[in-house]
Amino acid sequence: MTVTVLTWGGLFPVGKIVLATLDPYYLTVIRYGTASVLLLVILMLVEGPRALAELQRDPRRGRLLFFGTLGFAGFSLFTFAGLKTTTAEQAAVINGMQPLMMALVLWAVRGIRPAKVTQACIALAFAGCVIVVSRGDLGAALVLLALVANNLYARWAMKRSWQRLDAV
Repeated sequence: MTVTVLTWGGLFPVGKIVLATLDPYYLTVIRYGTASVLLLVILMLVEGPRALAELQRDPRRGRLLFFGTLGFAGFSLFTFAGLKTTTAEQAAVINGMQPLMMALVLWAVRGIRPAKVTQACIALAFAGCVIVVSRGDLGAALVLLALVANNLYARWAMKRSWQRLDAV
């Protein structure tokens, strides 16, 4: 858990510094382009060419590409674009709403209604987040959009077992 907290905690301040010299779009392309190539090489070394052949035959590959791009590159792009005009602290506060967003996505998409006390807590947390970060800042809205993109992917991926194919 410590590694996870440090990794996510460092995303916003480090991203803010990097954005002083690199555009959010190029940062996203470099970050995920490099990772995709490396993970594809690992996939080929571990599973061999049959992994790609299996993916080419899978009728779900288009949805994997769409939701994978939305969840990973969409999250990154919206986060970095938002960080251009908002603070790292604001982005971190918004990102802390990730579990709340998932509850709302599951409610909207699958009809899994949170308990009344959970709904009240979500409303209170959302109101607090808006009060803390908004100030009419478009960057804060883009970081919030990053959470929506990531949660839509996560919700879609929950009902699939793509562990092996996520590298692609």
